[in-house]
Amino acid sequence: MWGNRNQKVLQLIYDPFVGNGGTWPTLGDLQRALKRQGNRHVDAFEVVQRIPPTFLNPLSNVDTYPAPTEKLILTIEGIERCTGSGEDIENFLIALKLLVRWTDRSDLAGGPGEDGIRFTSQQFAEAVSLLTDADEQAINRLMAILRAEGLVQGGDDEY
Repeated sequence: MWGNRNQKVLQLIYDPFVGNGGTWPTLGDLQRALKRQGNRHVDAFEVVQRIPPTFLNPLSNVDTYPAPTEKLILTIEGIERCTGSGEDIENFLIALKLLVRWTDRSDLAGGPGEDGIRFTSQQFAEAVSLLTDADEQAINRLMAILRAEGLVQGGDDEY
């Protein structure tokens, strides 16, 4: 059953994601955040196992206890449940519409043997009008969310 505790955990994951400009926190980061809140005997791994995969991407290694460096990546549905996520949700929806339009345009498709459309985060930000409305951290968060949702690939500023 979904509860207030799970909601707090999602927020503990989302807040550093925002604060670090689109870098997802790790299991170790969550463990430290839980300890700061007075939950010294709560295991972060056990906590994230109770969060449905519709809100938090499954950890990459579920057969053994994951390393503290394991990234905690919220889905768009998990982000939507967090306080202060309105800008990220709005930017995601704008970007999704743009990606659909680009996909429909054959002149933007890659050449033979290439999958998808290539663009930099700067080009993408200009296309969705984020440069005038948002800061670089909002753009970085958007690109991290799009990667997490499997809508873009790449990194190092080329997608």
